[in-house]
Amino acid sequence: MNKNIRILQFLVSILYSVQSHFSGAQTIQLNGNGIPESITRSITGVDGNAALNISVPYKTSYTQNILSVESSINIKGGTSNTSIGGAGVYGENFTLNNNGSVWGGDGYNGGVAVSGNKISINNYRNVYGGNGLGGSGSSGGAGLSGDDIIVDNYRSIYGGDDLGGTGGSGVTGSNITVHNSGGIWGGNGVNGGDGINGSNLFITNDNMISGGYGIKQGGDAISGNQITLNNNGIVQGGYGPDGSCSVYGEDIHINNHGNISGSYNSQKDAYNTSIIFSAGYNSLDIYSDSVINGDIKLASIPVNGTNELIIKNINNATAINGGLMIGNGSSVYLSSKNIIFNGNISIDEDASMNLSAGNANVHANTITLKSDSWLNIDTSIKNWTQDYYTLLSSDTGISIADNSHIVQYNVLLTEGAESYVYTSLNDDDNKLISMLRWNNTKGMGYGTFNIEKDATL
Repeated sequence: MNKNIRILQFLVSILYSVQSHFSGAQTIQLNGNGIPESITRSITGVDGNAALNISVPYKTSYTQNILSVESSINIKGGTSNTSIGGAGVYGENFTLNNNGSVWGGDGYNGGVAVSGNKISINNYRNVYGGNGLGGSGSSGGAGLSGDDIIVDNYRSIYGGDDLGGTGGSGVTGSNITVHNSGGIWGGNGVNGGDGINGSNLFITNDNMISGGYGIKQGGDAISGNQITLNNNGIVQGGYGPDGSCSVYGEDIHINNHGNISGSYNSQKDAYNTSIIFSAGYNSLDIYSDSVINGDIKLASIPVNGTNELIIKNINNATAINGGLMIGNGSSVYLSSKNIIFNGNISIDEDASMNLSAGNANVHANTITLKSDSWLNIDTSIKNWTQDYYTLLSSDTGISIADNSHIVQYNVLLTEGAESYVYTSLNDDDNKLISMLRWNNTKGMGYGTFNIEKDATL
């Protein structure tokens, strides 16, 4: 009897050990009926292979194939000393509910924690990209990587570290929708990894997105192209001597109710550039609860390309703690009143700033229009008041290299008609103002003005 009991205890102990942990790649066949398949044991891949390979029935979608990693369970890709670490979970057309921890395997390049296409991920715990071990030229693995991904993050997603190379991205790929209520971080390295990197990204941030720390340069919080960012939390560039951006890329549209900051430079006691618009058609809407720390920069236009930015102050946003730099050939359109920069505004050659009298009032420490730069002003004033309209104002002065490059146009007038609006710098050169001509004591106070048909004043 005692012998039978001991045998039974032995068999139970074996069964328990198998259920609590398994080494070697596992293939999970999901059922396609919308009922979750639970992982109740920890699994580690070997020799750079994935821990879990997901198989789904033909012609089923991610909503029908559901995998749940239960609490306290660890899924980790296999380690490889010569190649890429294995994925923690790999597959297509499935939903992952993660209540445990999913890791990419360590390797010459770190493995991706969750890899594949057409995936929906509900992360309630932790996702870690694998660490890179290869030194210079290697990289940490991404936390999540693939195309056509939906991410709902309630806890933590990390790119893998690589102390000799580049940190991995927290999330990377194309056609990705992210709702972040937790934290997404790029990995640390000689160069930090990006928090989120890719194309066609739709991001709603309610908590924290950050680039990784870099021994040389920190990672960007968000980078790529065709990005929509609705920010209610913190978007922060990663720390590093050379700094990093909060947002970098082209065709970017930002609605900011939160904090967007470049990395802080303690030696300069200032923030690095917060946002770089590299090309395309871009927009930045700032609200009363908006905080932006660091300069906003438009890069010089690419060959045969364009780089345009529309900035709107929706409802009395606070000052931008930085300046505005408009690179060669790029254009900025400033809309709404009281757009304030605590830094300087610089407009390079062939670049332009576009304003509307009565609808835009921009302030900065110093404003400089370099040679061959342009200031385009819509002077379609409908409110014929005795007051003047301030277009630009400065603490220390406005420098315009060529006054002939101040271009006025009025859509209310017929082509070639005499304008009823006068625009000039004031006597102290710290304001650019527009007014009705007859209110200018130094200029013409009369004339005939040919109004366009059906124009309303």
